Amino acid sequence: MNWTRFQTYGTSPDKAYEMLCNQLFENWCKSEHSTQLASFNVVNGAGGDGGVESYATLTNGNVVGLQAKWFLNSIDSSQISQIKGSVETALKVRPQIVRYIVCVPRDLASKTARKGKTEDERWAGLVSDLT
Repeated sequence: MNWTRFQTYGTSPDKAYEMLCNQLFENWCKSEHSTQLASFNVVNGAGGDGGVESYATLTNGNVVGLQAKWFLNSIDSSQISQIKGSVETALKVRPQIVRYIVCVPRDLASKTARKGKTEDERWAGLVSDLT
């Protein structure tokens, strides 16, 4: 998908992307957790989003959270730090989170002949740090 041509209908691209991700997440939650879905909430981020754009609460009390990041370009250590901060905040605010989904509008770059860490490797490092 060409995200530079993303139709935002008067909303900023990052807010429009968050709304799209929230809608897709809600549909996924209804499909994935149909009978176990107790509630679905979109967070009003005016005072900070608590590390999630939206979250689903399951009947057993577990929570599935979603964070959308409008990172169109290569995800470097700065963006990884932002994502890590969001995860840590989300777990402080909602310790019942058992699954945390991060949406970014790009495929992560994999190994090439170039030197340095790839996005894949930085992402794997993030996941390793958080588990």
